[in-house]
Amino acid sequence: LKFVFTGNIENSPHKDEIQNLIDEYHLKGDITFTGFLPDDQLDLYFRYASMAIINKGRTLQNKYCFASKAAEYLAYSIAVITTKVGDIKFYLTDGNNAYVIQPDDPKLLAEKIAQAFNNNAERERIAIGGKGVFDLNFDYKIQGRRLSQYLISFA
Repeated sequence: LKFVFTGNIENSPHKDEIQNLIDEYHLKGDITFTGFLPDDQLDLYFRYASMAIINKGRTLQNKYCFASKAAEYLAYSIAVITTKVGDIKFYLTDGNNAYVIQPDDPKLLAEKIAQAFNNNAERERIAIGGKGVFDLNFDYKIQGRRLSQYLISFA
């Protein structure tokens, strides 16, 4: 299992805590911090990803947002583990089109990761369900057609 973190760890307020956990659990060779990537490189990671984790905690900002990265992951048919925070809870359901957990529960997050990797068929089914959520709700072509049909109905 390899973990890839995009973004810049140097700017993270949790950098030391993260480094300590990596050292404590001997994960140095299993984790890559890429920094920010150009779209073409990010696309390669997405194409070969088995899972994406959106671990949002209960904050005021998270409560009233939708994790836009979720739509990207779903578009690539990547199985998603996410917390039940923000508007994502209106689109994704646990065991159907995502793995959805309560926030601030690292033990449950670890259990879901293990569940996903110990059951490839389930993970693939969930990834396909997530792609269906993307197609129905976020694909610009489908949404453009819906909007066009709606506007034509007033003509």
